[in-house]
Amino acid sequence: MGLGLFTASNIFWLLRLGVMMNYKAFRLRHLSRMEARGEHAKAQALTDACTRQMSRYCMEHFRVRVEVEGVENIPAEGPYLLLSNHQSMYDITAIVGYLPAGLGFLAKRELFRLPGMAFFLRHMVSFPLDRGSAASARETMEQMADTLRKHKRGIVIFPEGTRTKDPDGALGPFKAGSVRLATDAGFPIVPVALDGTRLLTSPRAFGKVAEERRVVRIRVFPPVKAEGLRGKERQAFVQALHAQIQQGREEIKVNWEAGE
Repeated sequence: MGLGLFTASNIFWLLRLGVMMNYKAFRLRHLSRMEARGEHAKAQALTDACTRQMSRYCMEHFRVRVEVEGVENIPAEGPYLLLSNHQSMYDITAIVGYLPAGLGFLAKRELFRLPGMAFFLRHMVSFPLDRGSAASARETMEQMADTLRKHKRGIVIFPEGTRTKDPDGALGPFKAGSVRLATDAGFPIVPVALDGTRLLTSPRAFGKVAEERRVVRIRVFPPVKAEGLRGKERQAFVQALHAQIQQGREEIKVNWEAGE
């Protein structure tokens, strides 16, 4: 028997999800024609509905309940930055499935090479990040600012830059560049703390844990502004943001084995 994701059941599910993503991508190819006709809002609404459905399907497969508090703090429309801690690949699933539509992602470039996923990332108004090139990162940020203003979307950024390496989910340090759109373009930041997605890649997520104990929690904080901050002021802001999200995660922390 495999552990964690690598059980026969979950390998089958991942293959099924991949087939479904590509099938939906095939069915939704007319999105490009819709956008060519200027029907951007209609195309994005269709994309948002499809990705939300697939994300919820994923969580339902794992028999996971997702609890969200503070959703009223998310602006009705963009542009804004949603900054969240990063525990596993299922952070994206939880955010897309259970937070309001209208969100894209700043994601590593490799994800845009995956069939199916690349299709939806593009139509969600997401952006590839080349973490090895500072010049490319700056160009991406400039493109993001223009595009988010045009489409009035939000963008999800994981300021740690990668998933936490702490098995208990403690946050890693934040990258100063993660708030650049807030300081330079004046976009508000919506801080988000989440916990529980780390357990979906652990053997504890399956078998011994009763379904009623499987929960992922998300807490959304009120928007904050950082426009014009530079140098030490920006560094202090990033540290305060880290402390807020870290504290929020501690307060909503889940323990599947204890049923909390």
